[in-house]
Amino acid sequence: MRKIFSEKAVSVSGMLVLTEKGYIYQISNLNTALTNVKNISKISSGANHYVALTPEGIAYAWGTNSYGECGWENTGTTTKVYMKNNIRDISAGNQITLLETEDGEVFSLGNNANGQIGLNTTAKISTPTKANLTENVKIEGISARKLHTQWNYR
Repeated sequence: MRKIFSEKAVSVSGMLVLTEKGYIYQISNLNTALTNVKNISKISSGANHYVALTPEGIAYAWGTNSYGECGWENTGTTTKVYMKNNIRDISAGNQITLLETEDGEVFSLGNNANGQIGLNTTAKISTPTKANLTENVKIEGISARKLHTQWNYR
């Protein structure tokens, strides 16, 4: 299927398209941008939730939130919500969200049934919580997957 699109797309993640003007569109509706998130520099799609990042380091999340992966206590489908300042990178996985700060810290939240988000516990986490990483390492990338998370460091 080909659709005429008036803006230049710079990124696609799952069912989302990010344009060079910082707007997010759903692939199912390329005529109308999402109205509650603007000036976005990065997007990441999880299994049933989404995370967006502004150039100022503010992360937003929305979606099913079954395990707190969108950053609030209530479960169920919700709309966009602010999560944390000073974010450099984001990654949404299967019921998991990772946030990397400008200081190189990693915060994680969501489904943690197998301890997969690096918190030395198996409780689900609905607030961004600092992951237990090896001290004095520089984080160079994060990735939330289906059943695990990954951070690259040197």
